[in-house]
Amino acid sequence: MWSEHGQKERFAAVLETLEPQPGELLLDFGCGTGLFSTWMPHGVVYVGYDWSHGMVERARQDHPGRTFTDSPPSDAFDVVACVGPFNLVDGWSKQQTWDTLADLWGRCNRALAVCLYSGEHDPDCISYRDSDCITFCKTTGAVWTVERHRSNDLLLVLRR
Repeated sequence: MWSEHGQKERFAAVLETLEPQPGELLLDFGCGTGLFSTWMPHGVVYVGYDWSHGMVERARQDHPGRTFTDSPPSDAFDVVACVGPFNLVDGWSKQQTWDTLADLWGRCNRALAVCLYSGEHDPDCISYRDSDCITFCKTTGAVWTVERHRSNDLLLVLRR
């Protein structure tokens, strides 16, 4: 189940693996309330995207001075973070996840990190397996890793 502590652990893992550098452009895909923006190292250019206009408005209120949008990003980014946006079943599928990640990877200059739910006991969540991730990664031509992060999360990382 989701917890604030668990979300902080996800943020830390994604930030550690991406290692965004000053001057790099980071896309937070599925930014929700924008909390991940507060974790950015000095000098990293942050853009938060969420398809929910309400979430973007809240992120703008909670984190003034950061950039948030509900228009799908079309630019290239140095690094892309996806901290849990593909986990809820509501109107979403695994195939949509892989299609979206392929698109993001095509516009990513250096690295993409995504946290995926790997538990089996939450009917509201899509459960991803290591093998799902490995099958996807083999299609990208990327240097990739898939590791269990926490008991119910996978951390998928693609690098150029």
